[in-house]
Amino acid sequence: MTPSETVKLLRMVAAACPAMRIEEHTPEAWHMILGDQTFADCVQALRLVAREQTWIAPADLIAAIRRIRAERIERANLVYEPAGEESARDFCRRLATMRRTAADGDVPARSVTFALPAGVAAPPDIAERAHAHRAGLKVLQVACPFCKSPVGSPCQLTAGPRGRRPHGGSHPSRKELAGVSA
Repeated sequence: MTPSETVKLLRMVAAACPAMRIEEHTPEAWHMILGDQTFADCVQALRLVAREQTWIAPADLIAAIRRIRAERIERANLVYEPAGEESARDFCRRLATMRRTAADGDVPARSVTFALPAGVAAPPDIAERAHAHRAGLKVLQVACPFCKSPVGSPCQLTAGPRGRRPHGGSHPSRKELAGVSA
């Protein structure tokens, strides 16, 4: 992010949080902390953080950017395919590049599908598990109003007497908010 983009970001922060004090040297301090982040990621993080907090610190944006980038990697469903006889260093370099590219949003999200011959339906139990998995992912796209778990984090549930988590892993209010049937 450039210094002028940092100033632009701080204007957005000031507009979203009018009670925050922005002083003469605030842009330099924020640029020192956030300068290695992209402006687009900072704006997206600001959008998320400002919905939940009255005051915003650079650390809040960095935490949100980490969650955003991790979610992009997860949605990309990366599959590493070895390139012949590559060294461990080449493997690490290629894998890091793949993850960075996905985190930057340059890899489109791919969904995992069943590898079945054309015209063959998935067995009911597999289809039900796939539906439950998609519903679980949808639930994680909203914050839980009950336990205050943020977007992308599971609900804070205590295990029942048999060690099972109640409510299928999420609070009913979170499922309702996500539009998933309980």
